[in-house]
Amino acid sequence: MSQPSGAIPATGPRAAAIRAYRQAARQIHLDFHTPDDAPGFLADFSPDEIARTLRAAHVQGVKIFAKCSCGSSYYFTQAGRRHPQLQRDFLHELGASLGEHGLLSYAHYAVLQNWAVAKDRPDWCVRREDGSLVAEALCPNSPYLRELVLPQLEELCAYPLDGFFLDIVYFPSDIVGCLCDHCRRAFHAETGRELTGDRFRREPEIVSSFRYRSLHRMLAACRDVRDRLAPDKIILANHAHVVCPWEFNYEGETEHVADVGVAESQPVVATLYR
Repeated sequence: MSQPSGAIPATGPRAAAIRAYRQAARQIHLDFHTPDDAPGFLADFSPDEIARTLRAAHVQGVKIFAKCSCGSSYYFTQAGRRHPQLQRDFLHELGASLGEHGLLSYAHYAVLQNWAVAKDRPDWCVRREDGSLVAEALCPNSPYLRELVLPQLEELCAYPLDGFFLDIVYFPSDIVGCLCDHCRRAFHAETGRELTGDRFRREPEIVSSFRYRSLHRMLAACRDVRDRLAPDKIILANHAHVVCPWEFNYEGETEHVADVGVAESQPVVATLYR
């Protein structure tokens, strides 16, 4: 596998956006996972005041919540679950205001964590060897990706933002791998072998390769939505280097599935570009 060079491309639909992100050294990770019981939530917020305050503090970029780990969306989604107390399109209003004040903005989307969906659809959750669920962790090989994540990303492509901050793009760190029915079927289809806890222990390289490919396919599907509907927006993958070979250029594949690898609010390692 070739090593990332760190070079920023000189041309292409996202070259300027990648350069702008990597040169924005002062960024805010506007992180808030909000439970349902929050009467009046965001009813009185002023997007212009927020943008002016951030501009006065010399902030250059902001990650804005589109969908949090609780499973609530902070915009007027049709595909997902809007926060039950939300009466204004927080994401659109703040994104537009930040742009008017010259700040970059990115939609923060928690991909593989969604407490509401995990409660309603346990068959989409990551499972341990004994069949127990891993709390609130969704499996990338389940229908969750195509039935919720991708439709929401399609909606977000129309928003006045500079890109997407994809969070929780990895399996939980406290398990060796998912043993749900979706993973078992996908593993058998790819390798002709059965996916078992014993195979995790005897053949960790084979199972790890499957995990990496699963994450690669998930992010490639997200990238394909972006390429089709908003090719000028960039994709930031948060902490993905923890679980996947950097660049997501797995086993000689030439396609990249993220533009920049990040650690919360700052870029790390090299620019990823296709």
